[in-house]
Amino acid sequence: MRVSDASRFEANQTAIQNSLARLNSAQRAISTGKRIMLPSDSPLDAAFATRLRSQKDDSDRHLRSIGDAKAWLSVQDSALQSSSSLLARVKELSVQAVNASLGPEGRDAIATELDGIRNQLGLLANTTYQGQSVFGGFSTQAVDLTDTSATFNGTPGARVERRVSDNQVIAVNTDGNTAFGFDTGDDVFSVIARLSSNIRADDATAIAADSATLDERATGLRDALGVIGTRAQLVDSTASRHEDDKVTIGARLSEIEDTDMTEAAVNLAQASQAYESILAMIAKTQQTSLLNFLH
Repeated sequence: MRVSDASRFEANQTAIQNSLARLNSAQRAISTGKRIMLPSDSPLDAAFATRLRSQKDDSDRHLRSIGDAKAWLSVQDSALQSSSSLLARVKELSVQAVNASLGPEGRDAIATELDGIRNQLGLLANTTYQGQSVFGGFSTQAVDLTDTSATFNGTPGARVERRVSDNQVIAVNTDGNTAFGFDTGDDVFSVIARLSSNIRADDATAIAADSATLDERATGLRDALGVIGTRAQLVDSTASRHEDDKVTIGARLSEIEDTDMTEAAVNLAQASQAYESILAMIAKTQQTSLLNFLH
């Protein structure tokens, strides 16, 4: 069977193009360090790599949420630690106030300090993070404090949540209604205000009762700190798991996509040799330059 010149040249052109494509692919694998540049390079591996990248994106998104959760918890921890220290000082002052040798001026000085501590606690109770009250749920202010009263303006029991994994959501706020004792009907601000008044009146019995109630309010703050500590540990362990997952995913992506340089060098040498062989073979079998048909 006679093969026409046109068919022969077309076959030669296809052979050169295929060989050149393999050579270019081998060169690209070495220059980029990647063996998969297009899904068609390895459809199954490319699909697997896409799933791995999606998992990595999920971990990155969760880590950003975790970072925000850590900030919320840190702000609350600091505020409650300071509040606990202030209540410890209130306790000291209540003990000093029952000293029989203390005169009216001394009692007034203690009461004045208590009034100042009450105002400081009010500021701590209204701590915010990025404009949102950390103790008031979804309100901008948790406590409305005046010289004679204290009102909880937040949303009792509200949960400000952050998703830290595909199947885990945690509350990042603290319910100030419980932490500061509003749910008992005798919040810490009212107790301190009453204590201050009783100290000025030198009412030892009432002072003792107020001091006992303060112990309960201090327990409420410690309980809130314990919850925050538990959540912080959970957030930290979840963050570590996401970081480990990212390392594992990165290693798997590298196995799938990265070039094995030794193998790539062999492939490049073989592709180069094959290309040169095809050119040499065509040069021997063709009298007319193949370039005439490539333009």
